[in-house]
Amino acid sequence: MTMQKGTVSVLVFLLMTTLCAPTVVAQTGALNGEWRSYGGDDGSTKYAALDQIDAGNVDRLQVAWQWESSDTAVIANRELRAGAFKATPLMVGGVLYIRTSLSIVAAIDAETGEELWVQDVGSYESGRLTNLGFNSRGVAHWSDGDDARIFLATGDAHLWSFDAETGRPIGRFGGDGKIDLTQGLRRPVDRRAYQVISPPLVVGDVVIVDSSISDGPRYMTAPPGDIRGFDVHTGELRWTFHTVPQAGEFGNDAWENDSWTYTGNTNVWTIMSADLELGYVYLPIGTPTNDWYGGASAW
Repeated sequence: MTMQKGTVSVLVFLLMTTLCAPTVVAQTGALNGEWRSYGGDDGSTKYAALDQIDAGNVDRLQVAWQWESSDTAVIANRELRAGAFKATPLMVGGVLYIRTSLSIVAAIDAETGEELWVQDVGSYESGRLTNLGFNSRGVAHWSDGDDARIFLATGDAHLWSFDAETGRPIGRFGGDGKIDLTQGLRRPVDRRAYQVISPPLVVGDVVIVDSSISDGPRYMTAPPGDIRGFDVHTGELRWTFHTVPQAGEFGNDAWENDSWTYTGNTNVWTIMSADLELGYVYLPIGTPTNDWYGGASAW
């Protein structure tokens, strides 16, 4: 993936020879030549047992096709500067699903590079986002029989559900296909200090969402970094995990002088992973407000 003069492209390389598919399937990692999660699988192993490309033939790779992100046209017509394009495409059933820096989602035929559909929800209209600005890592995929969906958590803090085949929003999910992630937290949230960079994580029928919160807070009560799980069908809130334990929760007594009542951040801005057999989600939690020092005199 490259970014040159405002143009973001995805390059796919084709080995110009006919090779047999691997005959041994790994017991861990991405299976069947697909990449169904940001890290390959829900455990984020970032591994696939593919062996068609190796040290003996890598010098024969040639560009098969190139896809140009929809960000290019948007940036050209607005005073915007794209951020880091860190997205890893998912590959499911021969289709790539990717989120651009401006939270535009596209489905691309993995063999030909044909753009099958694109959804621009206009999240960039709210302006530059907190911390690293327009930053992108990817989307999540869920399926049950013939029903398949793509979940997008945007820079302006909305969770969208799209039909994986058509790209149309799932109207019965939240309100017209989306949920406002700034709502339903323990206190009002300034949208300018709250965004989502990383892809949601789908475990069973729950889509789990984290957040990126301003690392330069101006107020003692920064947005809370709570982790939430929503029903994949309806968008209904299924559960909330308080990263700063609230009254009656384990660890609450460690937050002295009632600091648990106002401390924010303590969020997961990066990639989550899960053990489907155990039913556990693993959360790499960051620091509380104010990043390094939380003493009252800091305010």
